[in-house]
Amino acid sequence: MEQAVNQLDRIAYKTELKYAQNLFALGLIVAPVYIQDKTELSGDTPKIVLKNETISDLSENAKRIGANIFSFWRIEQDFMYPNTFKNHKDIDVTQFYPGVAFIGKFKKISKN
Repeated sequence: MEQAVNQLDRIAYKTELKYAQNLFALGLIVAPVYIQDKTELSGDTPKIVLKNETISDLSENAKRIGANIFSFWRIEQDFMYPNTFKNHKDIDVTQFYPGVAFIGKFKKISKN
């Protein structure tokens, strides 16, 4: 995200602004959030809990690096399916994707 913010900050110096009265730029990152567990799944899929504190931490970190857009899409439990694979140490790892974060910066870059 920091790279996207830096690109937006520099774009005014790389653009001929003669063709528009109002020119805006948008940098947007779409980031899937995952929860990982190293235990094997039993017959039932475990209940996945994404704490509100985790989302608040993401939002605060986005603000800290200069983002002025933050949204989080929480996926319903019924639509989450485990993704199980072996890691580099041959240990079973299970991941769930309980949501997607949208982090961005919207900025007016025209001189008017």
